[in-house]
Amino acid sequence: MNAQSEKDLLIIFPPVTEARLFPYLSLPMLTAYLRKLSFRVEQVDLNLALCHQLLKEDYLREYILENRNSTSIKQKYRNTLAQFLIENLASLKLDVFRSNKIGKHKAKSENVSFLNKCIELFLENSLLKRAFSSFAMMEKILEDKQVSDRAQDELLNLIKNLVEEHQPKVLAISIAFFSQIFPSLIIAKYVKENFTGISIILGGQQVILRHLDFVKINPVLKYIDGLGISSGEETLSAYLHFKNGNLNIVDIPDFISIVNKKIIISPKTSELTLEDFPTPDFSGLKLDNYLIEEIQYPLITCIGCYWGKCIFCSYGNRSHKSKTYQQASPEKIARDCKALVDIYRAHRINFIDENTNLSLVRTAMRLFRKQGGVIEFSTRNRMESILTRKDVCQELKDLGCVLMAAGYDTNSQRLLDLLRKGVKSKDYQKIIDNISDVGIELRLSLLGGIPHETEEEVKDSENFLNHNASKIGIDVMQMLILEPTTYLADSPSSYGIESANFEELSGNELLSYGRGFVGATYKYKDGPGHESRLARFLKTFETVKTKYNEKSPYDRLASKEPEVFIEVGLEITLSPWVRIIDDCMIADLRWQKLYKLPLGIEPYRNKLVIRQVSKTISRAVNLFALSNMIDLGRKESK
Repeated sequence: MNAQSEKDLLIIFPPVTEARLFPYLSLPMLTAYLRKLSFRVEQVDLNLALCHQLLKEDYLREYILENRNSTSIKQKYRNTLAQFLIENLASLKLDVFRSNKIGKHKAKSENVSFLNKCIELFLENSLLKRAFSSFAMMEKILEDKQVSDRAQDELLNLIKNLVEEHQPKVLAISIAFFSQIFPSLIIAKYVKENFTGISIILGGQQVILRHLDFVKINPVLKYIDGLGISSGEETLSAYLHFKNGNLNIVDIPDFISIVNKKIIISPKTSELTLEDFPTPDFSGLKLDNYLIEEIQYPLITCIGCYWGKCIFCSYGNRSHKSKTYQQASPEKIARDCKALVDIYRAHRINFIDENTNLSLVRTAMRLFRKQGGVIEFSTRNRMESILTRKDVCQELKDLGCVLMAAGYDTNSQRLLDLLRKGVKSKDYQKIIDNISDVGIELRLSLLGGIPHETEEEVKDSENFLNHNASKIGIDVMQMLILEPTTYLADSPSSYGIESANFEELSGNELLSYGRGFVGATYKYKDGPGHESRLARFLKTFETVKTKYNEKSPYDRLASKEPEVFIEVGLEITLSPWVRIIDDCMIADLRWQKLYKLPLGIEPYRNKLVIRQVSKTISRAVNLFALSNMIDLGRKESK
């Protein structure tokens, strides 16, 4: 191995998460800082790399062969999807991963969706995506002989090749989501059992939140050399100096070292500020390989949240408790935006703060504009009173804001006060009207299962969302979760929660990929139980149909479009993504719908042939037409 190829540090973003839209920012930020100090760093989005390894026609053929004898309708549907993907995979990949996507090319959203469906065929039953109810359960499964599966085999092959190629002194794993914890432990175990001399450091949001849980389980004590428990820039640079013999381990800031299964907590903390961080370095990441219509670049303007009081938030209140909130200067934000445009030809930046300070961003983007910069951007922020000013909303639009994700949660002021949100529901309508009027896309986050919430309050929020459906989208829907470090987890009984069990974990299986946020199981002191509240929340999901969420044609089935004229012998061509199963069912693979064909409609290759005319058949054909399952431009009478 050439010494030039040896790296001081290999940083990976592990599977499995749906964060496949753009690079997760922890890697480019760490890489930029450490390369500035002349460390040899390689960064790899292993989550994305695994996705690409699963997008293979041969694997789809094997999938069908392995499941060919299944009589399950669910599996037959999946086999049909796999066959469609075999026939179209090359063209789908060509569109979504076209090399000039970072330029003008924009991929089709349905093609992105089909590639995600392909990936999930192989992840669906993989150990990598298993939902764990406790750290103890992870420990047991990891120490037992693991059952092999395709996704897991591909992951280990990827990490083997990476370690052999780069021969890093240190492997750092950035764990942002709970669903990445177990795959990270699989990676650590494999590296420690197959390579020598490599230190493994875990960091990221989940380690910051749960390091006390991490150090309780044997796989961490056995395979991990340390945990970074804050921003990792100074921690990793200090650890590399330690590896080179230039620093004592206790002098590594924000660090828990693990030596011979014993933990040592460093008393030191990082003194870096956002001003010390260079512009994120995305070099080495395969930017045109992300599963999105066009590449977007993440950027932060702050660490923590300047409000920091919401009882359910594990990000903001930490900075409120410890007074560690930071925000970058307008000059630095403008400088970073300019660098992304100059270096990467970026035309869209997403400010991915926990809570973007809109006044700060306005000032920064004014500076950027004065420097001749033009770029689209999005923000994540609260529904604050500043947005009741039309001139502020218009200026944000004029400066390039195209999307705003905002926490809505509920329309009840009583509940907003309970949640300590610090916003006024009476402002919501004015804010929505302003943002809609200036042409910014607004996506709201909804919170279900709020303690003491009445049916009347749920219905009022639902009615408000429906009233504004033409002006909003839904960003995230989550049931209340007791995440570690939150005010809610610190004192659940103060907010209407009892019997909180922090050893047994629960998440949002039905609402979020990989269960989304994960926290303690609990019961309510009064009112309906969790399952009833979840069912009611799902009703809101089914009822509220908003403008900015991708609309299924099935949402339009109640429209008064004219019925399709049919006659005996009429042949109607199916849309390319529609297939027949068992000669009796019609499957819409794009929107994951399945219908039984009525007698009198016969499938023939990629067509439906009308053998008789009746009201039932007429209604069925009209349904297929309204949902775009049939191509009305290609029909003929026989």
